[in-house]
Amino acid sequence: MKIKLFTIPNLLTLSNLLCGMIATVAILTDGDLHLAFWLLVLAAVFDFFDGFTARLLHQSSPIGLQLDSLADMVSSGVAPTAVMLTLAWQAGSSWWAADTAGPWSWIVLLLAVGTALRLAMHILRMDAEAVGDMTRSIDRFRNEIRYCSQCNNLSDEEVCPICADRERDHATICVVEQVADVLSIEHTQQYRGLYHVLGGVISPMQGISPSDLKIDLLCERIARGGVKEVILAISTSVEGETTLFYLMNRLRQFPGLKVTSIARGIGFGDELEYVDELTITHALMNRREIE
Repeated sequence: MKIKLFTIPNLLTLSNLLCGMIATVAILTDGDLHLAFWLLVLAAVFDFFDGFTARLLHQSSPIGLQLDSLADMVSSGVAPTAVMLTLAWQAGSSWWAADTAGPWSWIVLLLAVGTALRLAMHILRMDAEAVGDMTRSIDRFRNEIRYCSQCNNLSDEEVCPICADRERDHATICVVEQVADVLSIEHTQQYRGLYHVLGGVISPMQGISPSDLKIDLLCERIARGGVKEVILAISTSVEGETTLFYLMNRLRQFPGLKVTSIARGIGFGDELEYVDELTITHALMNRREIE
């Protein structure tokens, strides 16, 4: 069976792939977001018409499907990701000023036009009742989800289920940066104490001071009594280390309180020659006897 490569749908798919590749190269080499944006818009147009012409002319083929998957991966995945990383890198520069942030906020949303189109078509094919349930769920999520009054974790009640669980160890509090850290620790199923979410780390470069975090709320919890140990599960970045030392100084006002930190060192499966000096230093300081 002879497979025709240069059919109209395949040529459109190749054009889609070429636009995505050029956009990616333009972003990674020159940071040219204007050129990348218009190339991705053009790629989305090619993506629409290649599927349309394939159905109209009945010229769908296995190689065409493979090309279409590759083009979608580049134009709707790799290139938009490169754009978002470039925007994040430029967030602190003078180019990303307040007067230019507005137009780019909606440009980013248009980068994955193909993916958004597929999602819209899927919603149109859903039952009206299912779509109504989905929209009501989104509305409830936005309006009813709040922060726990005790630990600052996300909850649909005044007090989150973890803080309200009497079977957990209320004498131990694990301090983390974000809600995602709570989920990561909970997935291990090895910790049965409570949590306290700071809401970030101290970062003078980003204008985040200790007063912007839930540190005072943590001190109030400890002052009420019953807490014997505080575990500091803070990241090892410069901002994380700054937050760690600040917390240690603040918690010294509570006599008898045990303050610990999660172990820092070489990760499981890492090779020693590729580990940085700071990590090796922490690993040597936190060494323990082999039993």
